Amino acid sequence: MSRFQVLSDVQWSLIVLSGVPLDGDAAEAFQRLVASSWVLVDQSRALLAAAQKELPAARIREMHESAEARMRGLLLRGQREGAFWADLPVTWLLATTHVVMNGAAEEVRAGRLDADEAPWFIDAILLPAFTQNAVR
Repeated sequence: MSRFQVLSDVQWSLIVLSGVPLDGDAAEAFQRLVASSWVLVDQSRALLAAAQKELPAARIREMHESAEARMRGLLLRGQREGAFWADLPVTWLLATTHVVMNGAAEEVRAGRLDADEAPWFIDAILLPAFTQNAVR
């Protein structure tokens, strides 16, 4: 896969994620964003491997940050509105989301989880972790 193809695929992913509506209830918007992000994570496992061969790590992180910005904004809004724990740093919520989604991708790769069920499993872990006792 060429560097141009990698960049084009990443840009397409960013366009897809930018179309996910984040209005309304923050927890429901989080579920929508996770579901859309999961589809891209699942589809782009090969893309990430190619990107790691073609692009410097800093460039990959930079592109990832663009997609992560929407999630960060949603989590911050959810914290302000009392939907998500405000006493946990948003960086921790983002890191936890990243780890759980990548864990799901590994389970799919290993054949222990069906890709179509992964968003449900991701939500089952993250929503209670982010929302339980959100308003204190």
